[in-house]
Amino acid sequence: MVFVLPDVAQSTTVYPIVTNNADTSVSVACDGTNYLVGIQGDYADPEYYTTAQMFGPTGALIGSRINPVPGFTGENPRVASSGTNFLMIMPEDYSGPPDTLNINGQIISPLGTLAGEYFNVTTPISQEQKNPALVYGSGEYLAVWNDYRNGTN
Repeated sequence: MVFVLPDVAQSTTVYPIVTNNADTSVSVACDGTNYLVGIQGDYADPEYYTTAQMFGPTGALIGSRINPVPGFTGENPRVASSGTNFLMIMPEDYSGPPDTLNINGQIISPLGTLAGEYFNVTTPISQEQKNPALVYGSGEYLAVWNDYRNGTN
């Protein structure tokens, strides 16, 4: 996977962020200087583990892959930045009935380190909560998602 970032001369340069075909990214955010990309899949389990990677304005990776919860299985991570920290949310495969997902979050510092504890954004229910979107504005994060608890979106 690569990201194309405009340089000062308005041309485009390609920067590799992950280099295997098993990883897919679904979200990227910038804090004004550096970027955080949420990645579904990693080297241990290319389909389900959720990680993130920081990179700078030149495309240089900052630190190693961020793993909010080792062994975490989920899908479609979303990231947003407050300009100070990043928030990454992701649906988690819940150890309950089939097709049960809970959305969890983790604050990530501008240095790419975990800040505080991993937390629930939603509580587990008997149906899926997935396909989240995440934005930041006016001092708060806003998360929305599809909620199937009544059998509809």
